[in-house]
Amino acid sequence: MRGFSGLIRRMLGGHPWRPRAYRMVRDSEIEPGATAGTVVYELAGWDVGCAAADTQALGTECLSVTLKPDGSPPFFVVPVRDLSACARPASR
Repeated sequence: MRGFSGLIRRMLGGHPWRPRAYRMVRDSEIEPGATAGTVVYELAGWDVGCAAADTQALGTECLSVTLKPDGSPPFFVVPVRDLSACARPASR
């Protein structure tokens, strides 16, 4: 554990940061791979303001998520009402 990532791991008790997992409650209108029941993950980076812009435009809280368990892009924005928090699936 060297450098910045090692420092972060030590601060988190030796565990690397893992994005929160959510289950889609309904099919995504913009991401065909995110149907009801699909597990999505909180984006682990900056979404250039996309979720904030959608929250303002739609009048409901939105979150940027990805299909990748490590939270990396590409991402899409989903209204929070379409998500249900869940446990992360076991790693393969």
